[in-house]
Amino acid sequence: MEAYHGFKQYCTCKTLATFKCLCQGIDQYFCSPCAVNHLQDDVLHKNLLNSNPPYIPESKSILINYLFKSLRNLEQSKENLLKETQKIISKFQMQESSILAQINKISDSITSMIKRLLSSPRAIKEANIVRSIALNSHSLSIELEKWKLFSVDISTEELENLVSSWVRCKDFTDIFFNNEIILNEKLLSNMFAKDNAIEEQKINSKNRHFSSDFDSKKKIEHYENQGNNNFFTVSVDYDSNFSKNMNLKISNEKPVKKLAEFELAYDMPSERSKSYAFESIEPSLYCSKKHKLAWSYTVLLEYSLKKRFTNIECALCRKVSMKPCWHCSNCCYDICEDCGTKKGVLSPKLTCEKNHDLMWKCTVASKYEKLYKNSFWSCNSCSLRSTKPVWHCSYCNFNLCQKCASKNSVISIELKNTCLLKHKLINKQCFGETQCSNCSNLISNFGNSCEVCNYNTCEKCNELQNLDIAQDNVISCTKGHLLRWDIVNSKMCVVCRQNVNSKAFSCKACSFYICFECADYLEEIRRNNIIRKDKNQHELSITPVDLSTFREKIFYCYACNIQFNSNCIAFSCTLCNFFFCINCFRKGCKTSTFGMFFGKLFGKV
Repeated sequence: MEAYHGFKQYCTCKTLATFKCLCQGIDQYFCSPCAVNHLQDDVLHKNLLNSNPPYIPESKSILINYLFKSLRNLEQSKENLLKETQKIISKFQMQESSILAQINKISDSITSMIKRLLSSPRAIKEANIVRSIALNSHSLSIELEKWKLFSVDISTEELENLVSSWVRCKDFTDIFFNNEIILNEKLLSNMFAKDNAIEEQKINSKNRHFSSDFDSKKKIEHYENQGNNNFFTVSVDYDSNFSKNMNLKISNEKPVKKLAEFELAYDMPSERSKSYAFESIEPSLYCSKKHKLAWSYTVLLEYSLKKRFTNIECALCRKVSMKPCWHCSNCCYDICEDCGTKKGVLSPKLTCEKNHDLMWKCTVASKYEKLYKNSFWSCNSCSLRSTKPVWHCSYCNFNLCQKCASKNSVISIELKNTCLLKHKLINKQCFGETQCSNCSNLISNFGNSCEVCNYNTCEKCNELQNLDIAQDNVISCTKGHLLRWDIVNSKMCVVCRQNVNSKAFSCKACSFYICFECADYLEEIRRNNIIRKDKNQHELSITPVDLSTFREKIFYCYACNIQFNSNCIAFSCTLCNFFFCINCFRKGCKTSTFGMFFGKLFGKV
């Protein structure tokens, strides 16, 4: 029974239990008087356990760090095993190639002899063959029984025995369940050893000693009457390899605490003092310039606004992704979630009940209105209903409002009179030397800026500051402007060419509009890294197309022959001059290839 689970166990006498014993193979709970009587029964070995251990934050942090270190060692062992396995496989393959070459050589020799026997037996010069074909059939049969043309021995059994003993892995994680503090009669005797100073303070009897033959009742009473400033530490030894850090020890040099107040510690000092204060328990990540990294949902948007990158590259594993990561805004330094976990730092990311990552979505209310005729979503945590952007899982339709997300130190993604890092924008006069972070035009008059992040907006873009934005700037207009979530009327989506009369992502300066369905699909393609290639193995990328630039090259979708409009989105390989509309690309994405027709088109017949 563990106190932090919120359950209470009672003794058979209906009193709240203080101890638990496992001597009969089942959990038995006792109060202090009944525990004394239970200890006096010598039939079975007693395993008396404290049923209400305390919770010590410092010990929890040390244990977490130890487990992270064990996890890193386990990952290293995994890498070493894979390397050694690959070496052994290479040796097996080399041996296999050598033996197969010998077998082929023997086969060629036998085949050649058969052909010679069939075509010209009298021309054969080999003595044994000449002698053999001169014998009668009976004598030849006896002679052939003595022959042995080849031998291939495969020592499978010996190899299996060798493989089984080559590497072993032992699982000692059952310590999570078996590291209980066992208090049998012998341990109790050791705990109540001689201590004159304690006896003078607590029992007022000079030179009184507690020995191993003291009766159980006096031991229990003395044990429960100790002062609150006394304690002992216990650490757990579950394998000899870990004995350096964790040894089973119960210190009897100091007075002990109540049975209900046992403590777990790992090679910590035996006295509480200011000498061991935990200043920094939680691990952190740092960039090359020693800046502390922060978990960022806006890193892609930040790079897009700075016109630097469209992808994120982990500084440790060099893996390219489009997902949130550990980020340093000053140095543009990123570490992916997997590498952070290997370093012992867990991400504070938001997930649904099935552990899918949540994304900041503006389109949820529009999607629900079309699917369920309800123009609002409901928070799965606090049941709040709203039409505003929300943290959302598209697979489970799980929603988490910003108020609930902020409890996990996650801020909303918006540019409402602030930069992405929530620094307040300051209105100041510019002189044509500052570039707007949204539209890329030079600010010739007044503008708003964040000097910390070098984020600037012109007066025209500042009017759009209070409009919602997506988590990732997956697509922009043909001039690279940031799209905003706004109400539009009778506008055509540049992706699917359908009429839009509700909210959409828009750039009104360029008359560029994307409906919520196309926006969600484009975001899914990028987030899940869905890649399709043409027959030359070039990736088809999402491309804003301005027909004033491509008028001599492109007029139609390469698959369905639908004509593209002036400003539109296509999936293209400009090197091969292949352009596809979203409908054709979507059909192709249903399978690993583009189907038979698209297979011919892309050279995948």
